[in-house]
Amino acid sequence: MSWSASVKDELCRLATTRKCCAVSECYGALLFSNTFSSEALRIVTEHAQFAERLRELFALAFGLELKLEKKKKYSLESDNTEPLYNALGFDKSRSIALRLNLSVLENECCPASLLRGVFLAGGYAADPARRYHLEISGKRWHVANELSLLCSELLPAPKRLDRDGSYMLYYKKSGEIEDFLTLIGAPLAAMDVMNAGAEKALRNNAMRRVNCDTANADKTVNAAIAQVAAINALISGGKFEALSPELQLTAKARMANPDSSLSELAGILKIGKSCLAHRLRRLVS
Repeated sequence: MSWSASVKDELCRLATTRKCCAVSECYGALLFSNTFSSEALRIVTEHAQFAERLRELFALAFGLELKLEKKKKYSLESDNTEPLYNALGFDKSRSIALRLNLSVLENECCPASLLRGVFLAGGYAADPARRYHLEISGKRWHVANELSLLCSELLPAPKRLDRDGSYMLYYKKSGEIEDFLTLIGAPLAAMDVMNAGAEKALRNNAMRRVNCDTANADKTVNAAIAQVAAINALISGGKFEALSPELQLTAKARMANPDSSLSELAGILKIGKSCLAHRLRRLVS
């Protein structure tokens, strides 16, 4: 099962007892229906739980029993659309181009219910462990435009992409996806997004520490190589004996411990790191 399907499973487990919310959620699904006219209604989905939820919601909202057929996908149909037109404020005598009738969203709970129906019918969410992406896509320009305005009143405004007759609203930021999922009634999925972000942050911090340690180790090795080379040059040039006893002792310690860090070499010589660094700079210069 995809992560997006698991989100929809969570939404389908959410109980809806208020008629106004049932109407709003059905309305959200109708905005992405395959067919909705004065003659017929048809909604097609791959999601079994959503298909069963639609039957229950349409019965609660409109007293309407949808015919359910299962082939490759689930198809819900009815030729009795009068209860829908009446409840949603459409004129059945005129052809319908689906638009968002805000007067249907009569209570504060209704916009979230509508967006839940929208996501169940036309939404997709990527696995947050891989990437952050939540989208709602459909074929109706007015729906995309008016849903964008509705989302902007409740959440950060979604990004929008119009291409080849398809209209997509989407979020790419983890916090925005969390807010959207929480609003429509999927707090467990929102928590998954939050946990994925925390895990990514931990991995990134660990990688930064590893990279930092590697860079420091490289600097230590390169500095030790330069110091050993400088000491060998002093010895081959006959200048080693002219060094002070402290510098000779430091040079011998470095030659005997070429892989030791500055702290380790300072411990061997029983001097401070700043003092050791000063002596090594004199040997290299």
